[in-house]
Amino acid sequence: MKKRVLISRIVLLFALTSSLFVFNHANFLHGQNISQAGSNSPRCVLIMMEPSEIRSTYAILKAKLVATSPDVISYYFVYQNADGITKEVPAQLMPQSNILTAKITLLNPRSDYSCFAGCRTTTGKITSNVVIFTTLPKETTITASVTHHKTNLGNMAGNILSPSTWTGRKHKIVNACNYKNTTVRNKAVSIAGQSPGNFNIGQICNIFDYCYNNWHYVNDPSKGELYSSASNTLANGLNGDCDDFAILVCSMLLSIGGDARISLAYNSGGGHAFTEINVGKTNMQLLADYIAARYKDVWTEKIHYRIDRYKNCWLNLDWWAKHPGGQYYKADHGSRIFILDNYSEDF
Repeated sequence: MKKRVLISRIVLLFALTSSLFVFNHANFLHGQNISQAGSNSPRCVLIMMEPSEIRSTYAILKAKLVATSPDVISYYFVYQNADGITKEVPAQLMPQSNILTAKITLLNPRSDYSCFAGCRTTTGKITSNVVIFTTLPKETTITASVTHHKTNLGNMAGNILSPSTWTGRKHKIVNACNYKNTTVRNKAVSIAGQSPGNFNIGQICNIFDYCYNNWHYVNDPSKGELYSSASNTLANGLNGDCDDFAILVCSMLLSIGGDARISLAYNSGGGHAFTEINVGKTNMQLLADYIAARYKDVWTEKIHYRIDRYKNCWLNLDWWAKHPGGQYYKADHGSRIFILDNYSEDF
């Protein structure tokens, strides 16, 4: 298998070397044509950028339009896989910007692609530099069943005596996770739908990224802890503190079929709240491979999760971790609140 992959990459590099010569040669010829014609109009200059999104089956291509010419007819992207299959798609100029973009779909997971941008003019074509990218591994389906704890008197007693229960935090957090709310459900579905299919790691990452990338930290009042509902947090533009973030992530995942819990963790320096998602007995190495490829800029060598008494794995979704499965907040005690089960346990 390794030998086959190596040969594939050598073929790709050879093809790219040839393509680079052709692309650069085309730019050179067009530059000569414009100067020979004595035109004072700016020459079309394109710079291919790294794709803004790379997933297992699609990518968003982007190019910067440095200069344009009055004789430009259209803009486009060309992309090619390691087997030499080449496709062209039209490029759209984003409103009030100099960025060209296009979404390419039906790509193969964990595959290498090369791409460049181009423009057609009345005298020919001008192309950009070449960019190479690799699609993510397949977005593994999550196999997990909802946990149930109210099976004996010991569990019931532990739930009632848990600090999060008798202080009222459990009740407030469970109510704040209004995952059946239409606004919460619609937003979660629109984001998760970027990785369609049964509940999968791509959907988990999509929701985490949406909340993480759009979040604005704002403190609670100086006296009293507030737990904003998920729908209210969406309405206020994703503003709030750590428990509001945890509630939103948890609720959105619950609304698309996941089983999530919220942990209240404490140490000598204070407290923190974060979400964990039940990935059951899913192959954790497959999840690690996907997360490592998707978050390669912040990847920390392994994913972090906890295993419960039923052998289910719970993946960390703390915002401090920067990506799903990042390092846990250091705590010496706390409570875990299982929203679907209305249950709390201490650790």
